Amino acid sequence: MKNLLQGKLRNSLLLLALMGSFGVVVFSSDAPIVQVYEVNSHRSMDMEQLKARLPLSGIILIGEEHNVFTHRQIQLELIQFLHKQGKLDGIVMEMIYPDQQIHINRLYVNNTFASEDLQYLVRWHDDLWPWMQYRPIVEMAINQKIPLLYGNLTEQEKSMFRNAIHFEFIDEEQSVAIENMIANAHKNLSFKSVTFAEHARLHASVDQRMMNNALYNLRGNRVVLAGRDHIKNDTGIARLLSEKRQAHISIGIFSAGNINASMAWQPFDYVVVPHSGYPSKWYMDIKQFLYRLWS
Repeated sequence: MKNLLQGKLRNSLLLLALMGSFGVVVFSSDAPIVQVYEVNSHRSMDMEQLKARLPLSGIILIGEEHNVFTHRQIQLELIQFLHKQGKLDGIVMEMIYPDQQIHINRLYVNNTFASEDLQYLVRWHDDLWPWMQYRPIVEMAINQKIPLLYGNLTEQEKSMFRNAIHFEFIDEEQSVAIENMIANAHKNLSFKSVTFAEHARLHASVDQRMMNNALYNLRGNRVVLAGRDHIKNDTGIARLLSEKRQAHISIGIFSAGNINASMAWQPFDYVVVPHSGYPSKWYMDIKQFLYRLWS
């Protein structure tokens, strides 16, 4: 046992020393400095101005890149702000599946759990969504009694929607638009077992699920956290909410290196681009390694 602990400590120190030699900042948790763009007006603003524009009732859609930790920091900052306003009615997450909901609900009844046990208690799908990235949001929501709601599908539902002959959620034009979006987003990948049309049906089904749970018994405002493509004004949840005349805003978070086109045509109400902070991928890969090493 002693040798095992010594080995883990030695490996951790060697890794930290290596990171230090490359100038990687590890233990920074400050929110990144961001630039915000209001798409319709073509105006630039800061994070505080964006917060002032968040509605106190309705749906707030926040779209992310799944592998960028700074996007989670921005989401958490907005969620904390809304919670302080006293109107946050819940958070719908694409990353939560129906089978997890019963386990999450139990934690609101019995809130006496060890922080290190939370991943198991909520049955988090770490193979799909790295726990260390989403843990701050999940932990904050449960500790503050903010309802967390699932936004994804069961495996049975995925199979049903993927193979549906009559699919009512989107028409042919919308299906083609989503197929093209998926093809562009994954142009370096090949889908051998699932066609782009099947992916489009799955994508639209997840949009529908997230919208339904965002609207269910709504009493204030509700946040939806999802991949950026899911919240678009033209093909995503924002379009569905517009059709229902439901108040909402869409916020697309981009990494600075991944937005090279004019802000004017982005299909969101607001675009947020973080300009500083620690190197997120390095940070989370290393933190995940250390977490697994010591757990």
